Formats: sequence, structure tokens, C-alpha cells
Amino acid sequence: MRLGTSMVLNLLIVIPFLILFLRVTGRRRHEALERFGDSNLVLKLIANFSPERRRTKLALIVIAIALGIVALARPQFGETRQDVKRSGIDIIVALDTSKSMLAEDIKPNRLSAAKRNTRGLIRRLEGDRVGIIAFAGTSFVLCPLTLDYGAAEMILEEMDTDIVSMPGTNLEDAIQKARQSFVKGEQKYRVLVLITDGQATVGDPLKAAEEAFQEGIRIFCIGLGQPSGIPIPVRDEKGNLKEYKKDSRGELVEATLDEETLMQIVSVSDGVYYRATSSLDELDAIYDEVRAMEEKELKSQMYVQHIERFQWVLFPMLLLLGIEYLMPSVRRLVKNG
Repeated sequence: MRLGTSMVLNLLIVIPFLILFLRVTGRRRHEALERFGDSNLVLKLIANFSPERRRTKLALIVIAIALGIVALARPQFGETRQDVKRSGIDIIVALDTSKSMLAEDIKPNRLSAAKRNTRGLIRRLEGDRVGIIAFAGTSFVLCPLTLDYGAAEMILEEMDTDIVSMPGTNLEDAIQKARQSFVKGEQKYRVLVLITDGQATVGDPLKAAEEAFQEGIRIFCIGLGQPSGIPIPVRDEKGNLKEYKKDSRGELVEATLDEETLMQIVSVSDGVYYRATSSLDELDAIYDEVRAMEEKELKSQMYVQHIERFQWVLFPMLLLLGIEYLMPSVRRLVKNG
């Protein structure tokens, strides 16, 4: 037995106060009758009135109110489990959030374009589970595999270049994190989409890609930006340009698109490389590739549905109110002779 809205039971605290109120008003009514006049005359005038019935009717009302509060608390007993079976594949999007993604060779910048690409891919999905990884010098799973696309988009909107504190671009760690996030023991139906400018500063992404492919993970890459170097702007809180990013030696840091690395990654993982465009045509191409893959049946257990039993309390409440309504407050007098 459980309650759907247990907080409602706090209303039961009014029951003792209600009983006290009825007792006080009853006592005051009795005292008023005594002050009305001669007690024998009063008794004759209210000879057919039954105090016992009145107390019974009030008791029925109080009990009915208490039962009504319990019914509002939605008592539940028993449960049913519902599984939703949908066909699709598992897709993890690893999104580069390193500082180089602030380069503005794609308007307004590479990171915004990456988020736009990810959002566009999520909105194309139908029955596929999606997960999101943010990576820079290390990587984090922000959204585990889910069918809740709305939640995935909400998480995506909060991503910025400060979400991963460690600087750099560790493509290897992003691929390894994706490997750990997929369901263990399955050798097919898994896709990793890397959205990055490809400037790997840490790790060995090719080795990680080969290991991922051995586990049945295909990697698709979307490259952001231009191969030619472009400075990385540093802006204040209001978005005004302060300067351009410089290294420890004071030299200007330029962000370039490393297409060669990304092409090598897809070549060892049976994937495809696309350069990001404003029209998002690359998303259609990736989605067509994904849809062409053999589909699997995903079981996503939605929830355990508890069976509502408020009717068990509601019926006695209505019965008591019916009895109270039909019960007369006066008794029939028996005439002598």
C-alpha cells in the first residue's frame, strides 16, 4: 500500500479541531436552550428532537470528511509494469567544448554550430536512443542513452566551453567514454557522432577508434570550421571582444580544422566524415546512413504503474454521507391512548 499524494494527509489535522468545534457549539446550544425559559416548557417544545441522532449525523459527517481526505491522498495497492518496445539504434553524440570551439569562422561560433547540428540530429530521430558527451581535455557523460529527446535538448542548451574545466581536446577519451556508455555485450546497432574541429591535443584517437569499431561502434565525424587558422576571441560578460587568445609565450593561438585526423578516425571505424554546413545537409546524410543500418528492438521500461484504489475509500465516504442525509434529526413521537 502506498499513497500517490501523501502530503494531503496533513489535512487530517483539521479533524480534531472540527470535533472540538462541534462539541463547543453543541454545548453553547444547550446553554442557550436553558436560558430560553422554563426547562419543562423547553423539553415539551423539542420533545421530538433527538440529541443522539444529531450526534450520530455529525459523527457520520466527520468520518466522511476524514475518508475524503484519505481518498485525495490516492491510496494505491498493487502495480503493473509497462514496457515500451521501439525499434532503433543507440546514438551517442560527443560534442567538443574546448576553447577552440569559440572560433568564429562559423557564425556565431563553432560551438553554437555544433549545438545546432546536435539539436538537428536529435529532432530527426524516431525511436533511437540518444546520449550526449561533452569533451575537452577530458570528457563527461551529460546525458546517458535515453528516448527522452526533450531532456536531451535541455541538457544540450546548457553546454558551453566552461562545462569541462580541463583544457585541450582529447578525442581518445571522448571515444573511450562513449564505449563505456553503450550497452555491454552488443556488437551492433551503435553509432558515435563526433562533432569537433578535430584538433586532438591529447591521446591517441585512432587507436581508440579501432578499439571502438572492434566492439561494433561506427564513428561518424562532423568537422567544424576551416582548415586555415583563425584566432580565438576572448569576450567579456556582455559579449564584447576583449582580445584574442594567446599561449604562455604571448603568441596568438589559432584554431584550425584538422580534417586529416577526422578522416583517419572514420576510415578505421567504417564511418563517414562530413564538414559542417549552414544547411545541415550532413545531418540528413548521417541519418540516412543510420537508418540503413540493421535496426534492433529497444526495450525502454517506462515506469511501474501503481494501481489507484481511492475508490475503496470514496465509496464508504459517499455511503456515510447518504446515510447522514436520509437520517432524520427528529424522532417519531408515540401518542398514548
